[in-house]
Amino acid sequence: MKNSLPLLSAFLVLSQSLFAQISTPETNPKNILLINNVEIFNGKEEKTLIGNVLIINNLISKISTSSIVIDKSANIKIIDGKGKFLMPGLIDNHVHLALNTTSQMELLDTSLTAEKLDALTRNEGMKMLLRGFTSIRDVG
Repeated sequence: MKNSLPLLSAFLVLSQSLFAQISTPETNPKNILLINNVEIFNGKEEKTLIGNVLIINNLISKISTSSIVIDKSANIKIIDGKGKFLMPGLIDNHVHLALNTTSQMELLDTSLTAEKLDALTRNEGMKMLLRGFTSIRDVG
């Protein structure tokens, strides 16, 4: 287990870096997002519902099938979901970010630097985030 500590540290740095790119609460201390008209899957029940989701400071504050009324003076971003599907983030419990970005031959290439591999791995992490994975476990 001693050897897994650097990998864990690298994952934590990666996840913090990706989160920082997505959410910047220091520039907007009351970050409010309202997503209207979406088909909601909560991850626990088989059925879905059409409704609205209020997110305050990156936390789901309210889910409602009726309109959500908020103070218009607040700094708010409103998204019309147009009936599209909304669900919790996906979790991948076994992923190899470095192997997803390069071939085995490229990994053996002596010109591949740690910095270049780090950049490729971060890029793959961002791609996974954009595909809906909000939690991953890179098993090295």
